Amino acid sequence: MRSLADFEFNKAPLCEGMILACEAIRRDFPSQDVYDELERLVSLAKEEISQLLPLEEQLEKLIALFYGDWGFKASRGVYRLSDALWLDQVLSKSSRIDRAVRYH
Repeated sequence: MRSLADFEFNKAPLCEGMILACEAIRRDFPSQDVYDELERLVSLAKEEISQLLPLEEQLEKLIALFYGDWGFKASRGVYRLSDALWLDQVLSKSSRIDRAVRYH
């Protein structure tokens, strides 16, 4: 396991820092599953969004996928903090993603 003390957060993707922090706090954190799911989402986005589009349109399409097709949203009402804090928990709520993929 990598060390939080030696990790340069300002030089790495945010998700890597989050995964490392989660690993340091939770021994059962499924890092590989999280990486796999994030890779899958990136692949889906690349399939759906043409790189020939202007950057602003690409971003709009990504936001539409994220909040529309994939069903991510802000936590509202009464919820457990872990539902919004742990990356694996957020992604595990993604049965909505599986449904969206099946219909494409």
